[in-house]
Amino acid sequence: MNYKEIISVSNKSGLYLMHKKRNDGLIIKSIVDDSTSFASSRMHTFTPLENITIYTKNEPIELYEVFKSIKNNISKNPLPSVKAKGDELRSFFEVVLPEYDDEKVYTSDIVKIIKMFSVLDSKGLISLEDKVDSEAQSETTKENKKAKAKVEKDTTETKEVAPKKAKATKKKDA
Repeated sequence: MNYKEIISVSNKSGLYLMHKKRNDGLIIKSIVDDSTSFASSRMHTFTPLENITIYTKNEPIELYEVFKSIKNNISKNPLPSVKAKGDELRSFFEVVLPEYDDEKVYTSDIVKIIKMFSVLDSKGLISLEDKVDSEAQSETTKENKKAKAKVEKDTTETKEVAPKKAKATKKKDA
């Protein structure tokens, strides 16, 4: 799953896919109902899920890693309702991410993460494979295509071109 294309849009609820880019904003497609709409860059801020991190006591952790942890622990630690009390939400999040910074991660943040996870998981957009592996695989594919194109270019016949004649320069009288 490529989290560069999935975005959160300020002043709009839900998650969206970048459908098309325009100079003055984005045409976005809702993940939930596949409806498309225009979001102006003057009115909205676009945040790719790839750029979202969660505060921990050490280094911030990517949202993708939190989703993987939720998916791994969902059988032992079922997803609470987003309307659950703060203590219940925090105890759930403590199992998912024990080292999270409870002073910087608010209950509203946990609710957003649960909502995002629910939407993405219902659409089958969360996998347990490592994000780094899938990115490395796509980079390898790109490199292979470039190498193949270069080999094809080198093997095609080239035409001999006559050298260009030097231009005559005029001498100025002093």
